[in-house]
Amino acid sequence: MTSAIDIPLYRKHLEDICDGYEKYMRSGNRFSIPTDITSKFEFKPNSKEIEEFSKMLPEYRKLENFNYSTANYLTALMRSSRDKEFVLEMKPLNEYGVVLHNIGDDLANKKFVVNGKVGENLGLFARNCNITLNGDAQQDVGKFAKHCKIFINGSYRSISREIKWGTKVYQLQDGIWKRVQH
Repeated sequence: MTSAIDIPLYRKHLEDICDGYEKYMRSGNRFSIPTDITSKFEFKPNSKEIEEFSKMLPEYRKLENFNYSTANYLTALMRSSRDKEFVLEMKPLNEYGVVLHNIGDDLANKKFVVNGKVGENLGLFARNCNITLNGDAQQDVGKFAKHCKIFINGSYRSISREIKWGTKVYQLQDGIWKRVQH
């Protein structure tokens, strides 16, 4: 039996997530993972709230350093969540010709699916993660990632030469996941 969603609470959580994001983007420290913001929430964001926030990102696309800084906030949300599996929707951003770089930056022990195109450094510094991309990636997939599995259902510009210990990258080719090298 599944429990009913408390719509007012769900909306409040999304509002808090958006407020935290706006605070982070106004800060001078947009190139770090803002766990100081997400750890102050009165709740632990769940996977559905994080997915919904990812769909709202087009509203913020004109902010300075949006393409690089936003992935840090997504990482902070996933880190602060009790959930272990996530879906990030990038297709709404892609419709504006925007891709996010560094998706999964410094994330550990999580599993996530990205639907849509991403920029460079998918899985940057990730540890023990399972990442599935249903879309295309730019260069340096898996840069500095340790003990990760990265699945690409699309194309990629390059696999990083700086992949670390135990990370394997696979691409769907003719209906079969095949390991690819840099």
